[in-house]
Amino acid sequence: MVLAKKQAVGAEWDVPDYANAQPQQTNNRKPRQRQKTSPTARLVLGISLIALVFLTGISFTWLQAYKAQLNYQLNKTKAEIQALQTANQRMEVEIARLKSLDRIENIATSQLGMIKNSGIEYLALEKEKPAAKAVAAAPVVGGGGEKGILGRLVAAITTWNLLARG
Repeated sequence: MVLAKKQAVGAEWDVPDYANAQPQQTNNRKPRQRQKTSPTARLVLGISLIALVFLTGISFTWLQAYKAQLNYQLNKTKAEIQALQTANQRMEVEIARLKSLDRIENIATSQLGMIKNSGIEYLALEKEKPAAKAVAAAPVVGGGGEKGILGRLVAAITTWNLLARG
């Protein structure tokens, strides 16, 4: 008769036997020692770092000074713009004052000797009757300046008709 050996569940995975394991041998190498740097190399490295920090500080200072200069120029330009805008507004007020119709009328009457329009216009109509001439030369009030030529023509015809009837 043949008997089978009993196996535990999971034995097919070939789990190592830690109880009977032999310790592995380790390499007994000495750690590699760093070579010492020469004093001149250390000196050069130190001077290079100090020079780098110094140049960085100089660059930062120069940038801040340049920024301050640009801000000064910006503020100066803004002040100039403000002054020019104020002067421009003053000029616009002066132009409006000089273009004023009251001022122009005052100069025309006082300095140029012109006279103000009274609003009365005279029409001279010729007719054979002597009495008609006297009435035709009468002033027309309301002058026709606002009526235009057609209004004046209507006023003249109306006046003519009144003279012809009367």
